[in-house]
Amino acid sequence: MKIGIVKNKFESFTNSELRILKEIHANTNYELATFLYVSAAENSDQNQQSSFLHRAKTKLAKWFLQKQIRIEQNYFFKPVATVTEHTLGFKLKDIQQVDILDSAHADDLFFLNSLGIDLLFNFSAVKLHDEIVSLSKNGVWTFDYSNAQNCPKYCTTFWEVLHKAPMIGVSLVGEKMGQKESYLVDEAIFNRYWSLANTKNTVIEGSVSLLLKNVRLLQENLVATNFSQKPTAVKVKEPALVPVLKYIFSFYGTLLKKSKERIQTKVHGTRFHCWTLFTGHGSFLTADVNALKPVILPKGEQWADPFLFEYGKQTYVFFEAIPNSTKRGKISCGIVENNEITHVVDVFDFPYHMSYPSIFQEGDDIFLMPESSENKKLVIYKCRDFPKKWELYANAFEGEVIYDATYYTDIDQNKWLFINKQADVNAPMETELFIYRIDSLKLNHMEPHAQNPVIINAAMGRNGGAIFCDSTGVYRPSQVNVDGVYGRALSINKIEKLTINEYEERQIKIIKPDFYPGLLATHHLHQTGDKFVIDAAYIKL
Repeated sequence: MKIGIVKNKFESFTNSELRILKEIHANTNYELATFLYVSAAENSDQNQQSSFLHRAKTKLAKWFLQKQIRIEQNYFFKPVATVTEHTLGFKLKDIQQVDILDSAHADDLFFLNSLGIDLLFNFSAVKLHDEIVSLSKNGVWTFDYSNAQNCPKYCTTFWEVLHKAPMIGVSLVGEKMGQKESYLVDEAIFNRYWSLANTKNTVIEGSVSLLLKNVRLLQENLVATNFSQKPTAVKVKEPALVPVLKYIFSFYGTLLKKSKERIQTKVHGTRFHCWTLFTGHGSFLTADVNALKPVILPKGEQWADPFLFEYGKQTYVFFEAIPNSTKRGKISCGIVENNEITHVVDVFDFPYHMSYPSIFQEGDDIFLMPESSENKKLVIYKCRDFPKKWELYANAFEGEVIYDATYYTDIDQNKWLFINKQADVNAPMETELFIYRIDSLKLNHMEPHAQNPVIINAAMGRNGGAIFCDSTGVYRPSQVNVDGVYGRALSINKIEKLTINEYEERQIKIIKPDFYPGLLATHHLHQTGDKFVIDAAYIKL
């Protein structure tokens, strides 16, 4: 498949754009055919209708906002250049380049038409003429960040951050000859953070996976374009001076608040966003969560990501324990007795963070599959002497950042692995869900799902506990990462279709952190038999 890139002549390639180019070049199914260079045009109508004073205020607002973004990037949320022009694997100048700054000449059009371009992707903010769109068999795709019209790139996600929107949508929008209006190719949902620079960078870098997924699906003829599906467009204006100043004051107000919290933690031992566990009986789907009581935490430690396991007529719970002294997760376990957790021992305490101790039995063997993303691999351990002695059994995804792996065997005895991946150090870690069909827990053969990543959505992508079944269906718990909070709520999703080519789930229930006083978040459930355990975080403790 031949791909052309449309780029503003006077702008350098960003890290996210270079990541896209590198992936295209590395894939033997693609050919990077040409760069089409355009010049960005200002909104002349708006400029002509505005007074001199208004234009001056707008320019001042732009200066303040760009200055603030640079401060945030330099001192608080520094983006990492994961790809440079030197690490692309090819030289940009070796790709055919055509300047269509204002309009394309006949000779250029003839040359471009001879390339047989299958898809154009528009990195610029310029709307292309029909004569350019017609050159591509599948038209032109572009990102519509925040689904916002008339909003320059420098202020991407500004309004959502200012107004504290729970989440941010990104649309992949297509244009094609013969279609009067643009159409929605696909979309993704990202969390909104308190920093504009952090939010903007996360959303832009996270959107790379949205494009690459759909390019692959197009190349493999696995998706049928629905031209009737239109993107949601919200008309917003370039930020004026007052909203920009309001955001700047909000940023430093939040920064001051976080500094005070750090001082309180250091001086008084106050624990903010402190996780604890709640145990219950019966089906979680019908349980009254308001009746749940938290377990008593040990001093100087917090517990999260619990998994229950029945062994020797006792109920054990494996969980992530985070000592305040190290802030590094380790795997611990204890026995559940009358809503208390006793006989707590450490299972794994490595020099890197560990969490999500997914424990399960297959045949006569017991396995533990913890999250160890800092170690950049997925590791499965087999039990030698329960509950403390384990031996390495298998590993996979060497060099990749893997979170919250979940193993599931369906009614037809197909074995599945549900995992979350972080595509890039700048990209979010709670958005993309991948599925693999595996031959066994040895992980010798892993067949990727045709739709991977099957979900790109911070509100339901990241696993929030083991998949469980009852007489009504199969359910996948997932985190709801919104409102700028990690693990803000818990979603229960009913799996309605799972094959190697299709995946469908439907959200049936959301558990918000309002079932006990003083909670900020809840993001994990494990149901086994007639018992369940969830976690939740106090605002402070």
